[in-house]
Amino acid sequence: MLAALFDGHKDLFVYPGESGFFYKFYPVFDDLKLSDSEKERWAVKAILKALDDILREWVGSDACPGYSFAKLKESFRECLQTGQKKTRDFFTAVIYAAWKTLSQSSEDQKCWVEKTTSVEIYAATLFEWYPEAKFIHLLRDPRDNYAAIKAGWEKEYCHYFDSKERLLQSVIDRGKLGMEFAELNQKRYGRDRYFIVRYEDLVTDPVTTLKKIAGFLNISYQVSLLTPSFCGIPWDGNNFENKKFHSISRGSLGRWKKRITPHEAKVIEHNFRPVMERFGYASCYTEIEAADAATEHYKWFNYAQTYSLKTPASRKRLRRKL
Repeated sequence: MLAALFDGHKDLFVYPGESGFFYKFYPVFDDLKLSDSEKERWAVKAILKALDDILREWVGSDACPGYSFAKLKESFRECLQTGQKKTRDFFTAVIYAAWKTLSQSSEDQKCWVEKTTSVEIYAATLFEWYPEAKFIHLLRDPRDNYAAIKAGWEKEYCHYFDSKERLLQSVIDRGKLGMEFAELNQKRYGRDRYFIVRYEDLVTDPVTTLKKIAGFLNISYQVSLLTPSFCGIPWDGNNFENKKFHSISRGSLGRWKKRITPHEAKVIEHNFRPVMERFGYASCYTEIEAADAATEHYKWFNYAQTYSLKTPASRKRLRRKL
Protein backbone atom coordinates (compact mmCIF):
# COMPACT_ATOMS: atom_id res chain seq x y z
CA MET A 1 0.00 0.00 0.00
CA LEU A 2 2.75 2.47 0.85
CA ALA A 3 4.31 2.12 -2.60
CA ALA A 4 0.85 2.66 -4.13
CA LEU A 5 0.48 5.88 -2.14
CA PHE A 6 3.79 7.16 -3.54
CA ASP A 7 2.70 6.37 -7.10
CA GLY A 8 0.78 9.60 -7.66
CA HIS A 9 3.49 11.97 -6.39
CA LYS A 10 5.00 14.12 -9.13
CA ASP A 11 8.53 13.86 -7.71
CA LEU A 12 8.66 10.06 -7.58
CA PHE A 13 8.80 7.20 -10.03
CA VAL A 14 7.47 4.02 -8.41
CA TYR A 15 8.52 0.68 -9.87
CA PRO A 16 5.29 -1.23 -10.56
CA GLY A 17 4.81 -4.11 -8.17
CA GLU A 18 7.95 -5.74 -6.81
CA SER A 19 11.08 -6.27 -8.87
CA GLY A 20 12.08 -9.41 -6.96
CA PHE A 21 15.71 -8.60 -7.72
CA PHE A 22 16.84 -9.63 -4.24
CA TYR A 23 15.62 -13.18 -4.53
CA LYS A 24 15.50 -13.78 -8.29
CA PHE A 25 18.97 -12.45 -9.13
CA TYR A 26 21.02 -11.28 -6.15
CA PRO A 27 22.94 -12.82 -4.45
CA VAL A 28 22.69 -16.20 -6.23
CA PHE A 29 23.55 -15.02 -9.71
CA ASP A 30 26.18 -12.72 -8.31
CA ASP A 31 28.04 -15.74 -6.94
CA LEU A 32 27.67 -18.10 -9.89
CA LYS A 33 30.38 -18.08 -12.53
CA LEU A 34 28.12 -16.90 -15.31
CA SER A 35 28.98 -14.76 -18.28
CA ASP A 36 27.54 -11.26 -18.58
CA SER A 37 25.31 -12.41 -21.41
CA GLU A 38 23.95 -15.29 -19.31
CA LYS A 39 23.16 -12.91 -16.45
CA GLU A 40 21.52 -10.54 -18.90
CA ARG A 41 19.30 -13.27 -20.30
CA TRP A 42 18.27 -14.36 -16.81
CA ALA A 43 17.42 -10.79 -15.75
CA VAL A 44 15.18 -10.44 -18.80
CA LYS A 45 13.53 -13.81 -18.23
CA ALA A 46 13.05 -13.66 -14.46
CA ILE A 47 12.56 -9.96 -13.74
CA LEU A 48 11.51 -8.04 -16.84
CA LYS A 49 9.15 -10.80 -17.94
CA ALA A 50 7.48 -10.68 -14.50
CA LEU A 51 7.05 -6.92 -14.91
CA ASP A 52 5.62 -7.49 -18.37
CA ASP A 53 3.08 -9.93 -16.90
CA ILE A 54 2.00 -7.30 -14.36
CA LEU A 55 1.63 -4.63 -17.03
CA ARG A 56 -0.31 -6.66 -19.58
CA GLU A 57 -3.65 -5.62 -18.15
CA TRP A 58 -2.58 -1.97 -18.42
CA VAL A 59 -1.42 -2.17 -22.06
CA GLY A 60 -3.23 0.37 -24.18
CA SER A 61 -4.47 2.29 -21.14
CA ASP A 62 -3.55 5.86 -20.29
CA ALA A 63 -1.02 4.49 -17.78
CA CYS A 64 1.14 2.78 -20.40
CA PRO A 65 0.70 4.44 -23.80
CA GLY A 66 2.67 2.64 -26.48
CA TYR A 67 4.02 0.06 -24.03
CA SER A 68 5.75 -3.03 -25.40
CA PHE A 69 7.99 -5.72 -23.94
CA ALA A 70 10.46 -5.06 -26.76
CA LYS A 71 10.78 -1.44 -25.66
CA LEU A 72 11.29 -2.55 -22.05
CA LYS A 73 14.13 -4.92 -23.03
CA GLU A 74 15.70 -2.31 -25.29
CA SER A 75 15.83 0.24 -22.46
CA PHE A 76 17.27 -2.37 -20.07
CA ARG A 77 20.10 -3.24 -22.46
CA GLU A 78 20.72 0.42 -23.27
CA CYS A 79 21.34 1.19 -19.59
CA LEU A 80 23.33 -1.98 -18.98
CA GLN A 81 25.81 -1.06 -21.70
CA THR A 82 26.76 2.14 -19.85
CA GLY A 83 27.95 0.31 -16.71
CA GLN A 84 30.49 -2.37 -15.84
CA LYS A 85 27.83 -5.09 -15.66
CA LYS A 86 28.31 -5.57 -11.95
CA THR A 87 25.31 -6.59 -9.87
CA ARG A 88 24.43 -2.98 -9.10
CA ASP A 89 24.39 -2.22 -12.83
CA PHE A 90 21.83 -4.96 -13.45
CA PHE A 91 19.53 -3.60 -10.73
CA THR A 92 19.92 -0.04 -12.00
CA ALA A 93 19.14 -1.20 -15.52
CA VAL A 94 15.94 -2.91 -14.36
CA ILE A 95 14.73 0.29 -12.68
CA TYR A 96 15.84 2.44 -15.62
CA ALA A 97 14.00 0.23 -18.10
CA ALA A 98 10.73 0.55 -16.17
CA TRP A 99 11.19 4.31 -15.76
CA LYS A 100 12.14 4.91 -19.39
CA THR A 101 9.25 2.81 -20.66
CA LEU A 102 6.46 3.91 -18.32
CA SER A 103 7.15 7.37 -16.95
CA GLN A 104 5.27 10.25 -18.57
CA SER A 105 6.73 13.01 -16.38
CA SER A 106 10.36 11.98 -16.14
CA GLU A 107 11.69 15.53 -16.14
CA ASP A 108 9.93 16.31 -12.85
CA GLN A 109 10.84 13.16 -10.96
CA LYS A 110 13.64 13.42 -8.45
CA CYS A 111 14.06 9.78 -7.44
CA TRP A 112 12.70 6.26 -7.84
CA VAL A 113 10.98 3.97 -5.36
CA GLU A 114 11.22 0.19 -5.28
CA LYS A 115 9.71 -2.20 -2.75
CA THR A 116 10.90 -5.76 -2.16
CA THR A 117 9.94 -8.12 0.64
CA SER A 118 12.61 -8.57 3.35
CA VAL A 119 14.98 -6.16 1.59
CA GLU A 120 16.01 -4.73 4.98
CA ILE A 121 18.61 -7.50 5.25
CA TYR A 122 20.31 -5.96 2.18
CA ALA A 123 20.42 -2.43 3.60
CA ALA A 124 24.23 -2.39 3.78
CA THR A 125 24.46 -3.46 0.15
CA LEU A 126 21.92 -0.87 -1.02
CA PHE A 127 23.59 1.98 0.83
CA GLU A 128 26.91 0.90 -0.69
CA TRP A 129 25.41 0.85 -4.18
CA TYR A 130 23.45 4.08 -3.73
CA PRO A 131 25.08 6.30 -1.04
CA GLU A 132 22.28 8.89 -1.26
CA ALA A 133 19.51 6.29 -0.87
CA LYS A 134 16.88 6.52 1.83
CA PHE A 135 15.14 3.52 3.36
CA ILE A 136 11.55 3.38 4.61
CA HIS A 137 10.86 0.31 6.73
CA LEU A 138 7.16 -0.45 7.21
CA LEU A 139 6.29 -2.54 10.28
CA ARG A 140 3.03 -4.22 11.24
CA ASP A 141 1.72 -6.11 14.25
CA PRO A 142 3.15 -9.59 13.56
CA ARG A 143 -0.17 -11.22 14.48
CA ASP A 144 -2.01 -9.19 11.84
CA ASN A 145 0.86 -9.79 9.46
CA TYR A 146 0.53 -13.55 9.87
CA ALA A 147 -3.26 -13.30 9.58
CA ALA A 148 -2.93 -11.56 6.21
CA ILE A 149 -0.49 -14.20 4.96
CA LYS A 150 -2.55 -17.10 6.32
CA ALA A 151 -5.53 -15.79 4.33
CA GLY A 152 -3.56 -16.74 1.22
CA TRP A 153 -3.06 -20.36 2.24
CA GLU A 154 -5.50 -21.93 -0.23
CA LYS A 155 -4.62 -19.65 -3.15
CA GLU A 156 -0.85 -19.56 -2.84
CA TYR A 157 1.08 -20.72 0.21
CA CYS A 158 -0.18 -24.31 0.26
CA HIS A 159 1.97 -24.79 -2.84
CA TYR A 160 5.14 -23.75 -0.98
CA PHE A 161 4.64 -25.12 2.54
CA ASP A 162 3.54 -28.57 3.70
CA SER A 163 1.48 -27.23 6.61
CA LYS A 164 0.23 -24.04 8.23
CA GLU A 165 2.64 -24.71 11.08
CA ARG A 166 5.52 -24.33 8.62
CA LEU A 167 3.95 -21.16 7.25
CA LEU A 168 3.82 -19.88 10.83
CA GLN A 169 7.48 -20.78 11.33
CA SER A 170 8.38 -18.89 8.15
CA VAL A 171 6.65 -15.76 9.46
CA ILE A 172 8.50 -16.15 12.76
CA ASP A 173 11.86 -16.49 11.04
CA ARG A 174 11.44 -13.66 8.56
CA GLY A 175 9.16 -11.36 10.53
CA LYS A 176 11.21 -11.32 13.71
CA LEU A 177 14.41 -10.82 11.73
CA GLY A 178 12.77 -7.93 9.90
CA MET A 179 11.71 -6.14 13.09
CA GLU A 180 15.14 -6.65 14.64
CA PHE A 181 16.83 -5.29 11.51
CA ALA A 182 14.56 -2.24 11.66
CA GLU A 183 16.11 -1.33 15.01
CA LEU A 184 19.65 -2.24 14.04
CA ASN A 185 19.57 -0.50 10.66
CA GLN A 186 18.20 2.74 12.06
CA LYS A 187 20.84 2.71 14.78
CA ARG A 188 23.55 1.94 12.22
CA TYR A 189 22.58 4.41 9.49
CA GLY A 190 20.72 7.11 11.41
CA ARG A 191 17.19 8.44 11.33
CA ASP A 192 17.97 10.75 8.43
CA ARG A 193 18.64 7.72 6.18
CA TYR A 194 16.51 4.97 7.72
CA PHE A 195 12.89 5.73 8.63
CA ILE A 196 10.59 3.31 10.49
CA VAL A 197 6.82 3.53 9.97
CA ARG A 198 4.17 1.49 11.72
CA TYR A 199 1.34 0.33 9.47
CA GLU A 200 -1.08 1.09 12.28
CA ASP A 201 0.02 4.75 12.40
CA LEU A 202 -0.23 5.03 8.63
CA VAL A 203 -3.85 3.86 8.47
CA THR A 204 -5.13 5.58 11.65
CA ASP A 205 -3.46 8.97 11.08
CA PRO A 206 -2.39 8.99 7.42
CA VAL A 207 -1.97 12.76 7.02
CA THR A 208 0.42 13.15 9.94
CA THR A 209 2.34 10.00 9.04
CA LEU A 210 2.66 10.86 5.35
CA LYS A 211 3.80 14.39 6.17
CA LYS A 212 6.60 12.87 8.26
CA ILE A 213 7.52 10.56 5.38
CA ALA A 214 7.48 13.44 2.91
CA GLY A 215 9.79 15.41 5.19
CA PHE A 216 12.13 12.43 5.45
CA LEU A 217 12.27 12.18 1.64
CA ASN A 218 12.60 15.94 1.14
CA ILE A 219 9.54 16.05 -1.08
CA SER A 220 6.41 18.16 -0.72
CA TYR A 221 3.36 16.75 0.98
CA GLN A 222 0.55 16.37 -1.56
CA VAL A 223 -3.05 15.26 -1.17
CA SER A 224 -2.34 12.63 -3.85
CA LEU A 225 -0.38 10.72 -1.22
CA LEU A 226 -3.70 9.76 0.38
CA THR A 227 -4.94 7.91 -2.72
CA PRO A 228 -3.27 4.63 -3.77
CA SER A 229 -2.66 4.08 -7.46
CA PHE A 230 -0.80 1.80 -9.84
CA CYS A 231 0.87 3.50 -12.82
CA GLY A 232 -1.45 6.42 -12.16
CA ILE A 233 -4.63 4.29 -12.16
CA PRO A 234 -6.64 3.84 -8.92
CA TRP A 235 -5.44 0.77 -7.00
CA ASP A 236 -7.88 -1.39 -5.07
CA GLY A 237 -5.49 -3.42 -2.93
CA ASN A 238 -3.82 -6.81 -3.08
CA ASN A 239 -5.32 -8.79 -0.21
CA PHE A 240 -6.17 -12.48 -0.49
CA GLU A 241 -9.81 -11.94 0.49
CA ASN A 242 -10.59 -9.94 -2.68
CA LYS A 243 -11.73 -6.92 -0.68
CA LYS A 244 -11.56 -3.70 -2.69
CA PHE A 245 -10.07 -0.56 -1.17
CA HIS A 246 -9.95 2.79 -2.95
CA SER A 247 -8.42 4.73 -0.10
CA ILE A 248 -6.41 4.11 3.06
CA SER A 249 -8.42 1.75 5.27
CA ARG A 250 -8.05 0.68 8.88
CA GLY A 251 -10.36 -2.27 8.31
CA SER A 252 -7.65 -4.88 8.88
CA LEU A 253 -6.39 -3.54 12.20
CA GLY A 254 -6.57 -6.08 15.00
CA ARG A 255 -8.43 -8.62 12.88
CA TRP A 256 -5.94 -11.30 13.89
CA LYS A 257 -8.24 -12.09 16.82
CA LYS A 258 -10.79 -13.49 14.34
CA ARG A 259 -8.43 -14.69 11.61
CA ILE A 260 -5.87 -16.83 13.44
CA THR A 261 -6.12 -19.35 16.27
CA PRO A 262 -5.21 -18.59 19.90
CA HIS A 263 -2.40 -21.15 19.51
CA GLU A 264 -0.91 -19.23 16.58
CA ALA A 265 -1.22 -15.90 18.38
CA LYS A 266 0.49 -17.31 21.48
CA VAL A 267 3.36 -18.77 19.44
CA ILE A 268 3.90 -15.41 17.75
CA GLU A 269 3.81 -13.55 21.07
CA HIS A 270 6.35 -15.92 22.59
CA ASN A 271 8.79 -15.32 19.74
CA PHE A 272 8.14 -11.61 19.18
CA ARG A 273 7.32 -10.38 22.70
CA PRO A 274 10.44 -8.24 23.38
CA VAL A 275 10.53 -6.57 19.96
CA MET A 276 6.73 -6.21 19.92
CA GLU A 277 6.88 -4.29 23.17
CA ARG A 278 9.64 -2.01 21.88
CA PHE A 279 7.45 -1.04 18.93
CA GLY A 280 4.29 -0.60 20.99
CA TYR A 281 2.43 -3.85 20.28
CA ALA A 282 0.86 -5.19 23.48
CA SER A 283 0.70 -8.92 24.16
CA CYS A 284 -2.67 -10.51 24.97
CA TYR A 285 -1.41 -13.69 26.61
CA THR A 286 0.84 -14.32 29.60
CA GLU A 287 4.38 -15.47 29.13
CA ILE A 288 3.45 -18.93 30.48
CA GLU A 289 0.53 -19.31 28.05
CA ALA A 290 2.71 -18.22 25.16
CA ALA A 291 5.57 -20.51 26.23
CA ASP A 292 3.27 -23.53 26.43
CA ALA A 293 2.00 -22.86 22.89
CA ALA A 294 5.57 -22.41 21.65
CA THR A 295 6.45 -25.77 23.21
CA GLU A 296 3.71 -27.48 21.23
CA HIS A 297 4.79 -25.69 18.06
CA TYR A 298 8.40 -26.78 18.44
CA LYS A 299 7.39 -30.35 19.11
CA TRP A 300 6.04 -30.23 15.56
CA PHE A 301 9.02 -28.26 14.27
CA ASN A 302 11.66 -30.69 15.53
CA TYR A 303 9.81 -33.60 13.95
CA ALA A 304 9.03 -31.76 10.71
CA GLN A 305 12.70 -31.02 10.17
CA THR A 306 13.14 -34.73 9.49
CA TYR A 307 9.79 -35.87 8.10
CA SER A 308 7.19 -34.23 5.92
CA LEU A 309 3.85 -36.05 5.95
CA LYS A 310 2.02 -33.87 3.46
CA THR A 311 1.87 -36.38 0.61
CA PRO A 312 0.75 -40.03 0.53
CA ALA A 313 4.20 -40.94 -0.78
CA SER A 314 5.93 -39.39 2.24
CA ARG A 315 3.57 -41.19 4.63
CA LYS A 316 4.22 -44.46 2.79
CA ARG A 317 7.99 -44.01 3.10
CA LEU A 318 7.63 -43.50 6.85
CA ARG A 319 5.54 -46.67 7.21
CA ARG A 320 8.24 -48.65 5.38
CA LYS A 321 10.81 -47.44 7.88
CA LEU A 322 8.55 -48.47 10.72
